[in-house]
Amino acid sequence: MKFVKGMYVILILFMTVNFLSVFVFNDSYSGIASWINVLLFLLGSVFYINARHHFKREVQ
Repeated sequence: MKFVKGMYVILILFMTVNFLSVFVFNDSYSGIASWINVLLFLLGSVFYINARHHFKREVQ
């Protein structure tokens, strides 16, 4: 369950970065926001891989 919560937190951070980039900074820092989003995507992928590995181990 902690993996699902971690993925949810990553999703919230992803949306927050997009919101701040577009509405607060008027796309002045869109390049930096894009890199932050890429890093958040990779972190979310790690959570997903860990969850698959963890749940596969519980089934066996």
